[in-house]
Amino acid sequence: MFSCSPKIQTVPEVTGSLASKEIYTFSSDVPVLKMLEKESHFVIVNGRGTISKIEIASGELKFIFQLNFPIHPEIFSRGDYLVMRDNAGKHLVVFDIGGMKIIHDMENPGKVKCIGVNGEHIVLLNGSDVFVHDYSPKNAPLKIELGKTNAFDCQFAENSIYLPTTDTLYVVDTKKWNYRTIAFPIPCISGILLDEGSIYYGSDNRRLIKFNPLKNKIVWKFLLTKKLTDTPQKIFGHIVCTPEDQNIYFISPSGTLDWWQKLNSTRLLHPVPMGENVAVFLFPPESPQVKYFNLKKHETNSYTLDYLIQGAPIYFGQELFILKGQKEGKQKKVIGIAKIGNRYEVDIKTDPKRLLSTGKSIKFILSPVNLIDPEFDVKILNSKKETIFNKKIADAEKAQFNWIPEAEGEYEVSVDSKTADGQQLTTTQPFSVMDIDKLLLDYYLELQQESNADIFEVKKKNIHAEDH
Repeated sequence: MFSCSPKIQTVPEVTGSLASKEIYTFSSDVPVLKMLEKESHFVIVNGRGTISKIEIASGELKFIFQLNFPIHPEIFSRGDYLVMRDNAGKHLVVFDIGGMKIIHDMENPGKVKCIGVNGEHIVLLNGSDVFVHDYSPKNAPLKIELGKTNAFDCQFAENSIYLPTTDTLYVVDTKKWNYRTIAFPIPCISGILLDEGSIYYGSDNRRLIKFNPLKNKIVWKFLLTKKLTDTPQKIFGHIVCTPEDQNIYFISPSGTLDWWQKLNSTRLLHPVPMGENVAVFLFPPESPQVKYFNLKKHETNSYTLDYLIQGAPIYFGQELFILKGQKEGKQKKVIGIAKIGNRYEVDIKTDPKRLLSTGKSIKFILSPVNLIDPEFDVKILNSKKETIFNKKIADAEKAQFNWIPEAEGEYEVSVDSKTADGQQLTTTQPFSVMDIDKLLLDYYLELQQESNADIFEVKKKNIHAEDH
């Protein structure tokens, strides 16, 4: 268990001195199109149709899947599923990033637009018609003629797909393979949030609407100063929306405004939930501002980046990971992965990880997290909190040391860190040391007592029994 001393004070997740660091660089000229996170790995997709799985902690390439065609830059993703097609409209695949495999393949789909996907179905918009495809061959594509109305991204529920248009909500029954229609009482101009049987959407008369589709009834309407065209989100039990008035609103499911704040700029991306906070990325694209909102404490903070953001950021391990881009003429290019966060500490690892023994060397490896050019003062303390080992390390790139314990017992390694920008903190980690040779000796002596062997010879490096 790690603990930090109170030498620096932080708001959970957000502080006034956030750090930005590039952790991965792309050397190839092939454009990177998409980044997702799955089970502590980045899943990276490039223009050649190469899908790579990279371990976040080590940056090590773990798996590669190669499509047999280059892919169009527009990739639709929802949960664990990617929808990718070629530029000519001859191939379209649904890719499962959990299993790193293709689960649905379509030939000659045309230049369609995906508006929904899950592990069993894909919903495609082709002109003014929507086609719902079942991956199994038992059902032919279900066609829905929309006419001149606008269609928004659909949402999935158990045995149902909800497809919103400007005037109508189409509800597909995936078991009966048919659909029914529900007229919106007030026209819809945004994507929908489906939550606990209710639908939230932005209306053309500047309202956030909570609508019950089963009762065909408006539950409540919340008046906004300008229209909401972006899909509402549920974050920390609140409905979060960012209408065109450059504000952010946190509204309870009962329709009560709990908190709102000014953004003072146009939003670049959807709000990103992270821990106790919501991160919003704001214009300008060349040096976007990240603004954080702590709903629990009603606190805000901001941080300005010095690079382009390419795609939706990923929140993982208390930090945001971003595809970092730069301009090359009129083109934008992804050059690496950067992370921003405020987890200022030192990760301490031992080698071996377990079974630390007396008389044998233990390697301690220090990994600074978001610390700028740190210097370390390392101490090892015994159970009486007496310092029995001390070492100063000035080079963070070589932050490791070896120590040989003489006696078994409970110990603690304490690392005082001082950074180039004046931060100071202490990280501690307890560890136990055993006399493994003695444990083995006691174990084999116990075996000797329980056995019928006349001779049971025990040696430290060569343990064997001899029978007459």
